Amino acid sequence: MEISSNKAEDSIVFSSLYTNYESYLKNDNPKNRHGIWKIEKQRLDQLKYAYVYLTDSGGMIVRKYKIDHFEPDKKVTSKHHFYFEKGEDFFIQYPFGIVRKHHYVFSSKLENIPRLKTSEIQNRLNNSMKTKMNKDRKEKINRISAREELSLSYQANNLPKKQYVRIADIAMLEKLVNEGQEPDAVLTNYFNNLETKKNLLNKDSKKD
Repeated sequence: MEISSNKAEDSIVFSSLYTNYESYLKNDNPKNRHGIWKIEKQRLDQLKYAYVYLTDSGGMIVRKYKIDHFEPDKKVTSKHHFYFEKGEDFFIQYPFGIVRKHHYVFSSKLENIPRLKTSEIQNRLNNSMKTKMNKDRKEKINRISAREELSLSYQANNLPKKQYVRIADIAMLEKLVNEGQEPDAVLTNYFNNLETKKNLLNKDSKKD
């Protein structure tokens, strides 16, 4: 999103999950560096501030940084980090919608918004934290459920001891079950594919 104007926006707004906010943004990291984005070259000298939008908080901005400069990432040179002079808590209601991809805005528009009250801030922080925990818990339950279904199917079919699922393939099989495929069919296809590959390897070795 870009807020249109004749002048270039002087700020970048980026989103953060609660866990990242708590671990890396709430207290400034020793390197005074954040982010990795693809930013148009002409904007690098124009952006002076960065604001952090906290996901699942009802649209709350939680931090503000005064940008010192940008540097390209060492591995992906088309993307940049920013280094900052200082960071501070900055709690307001963000007025320009949900932030998924980073936004460019005018700092003056954000600075003029009234600060949120302490009780409101705490409620929103708690909501963001609980929402993230519930999402993580749901994903964990889905993984356990898929693994249990595969295990029960394995036992019910009395598969020979020599037939086992490779550790590296477990996540792939769980994903297929979570997507709606039957555990019996998933395992049957898996072992059939392994047997096919084994036969092909045996034929190749005999040719040699």
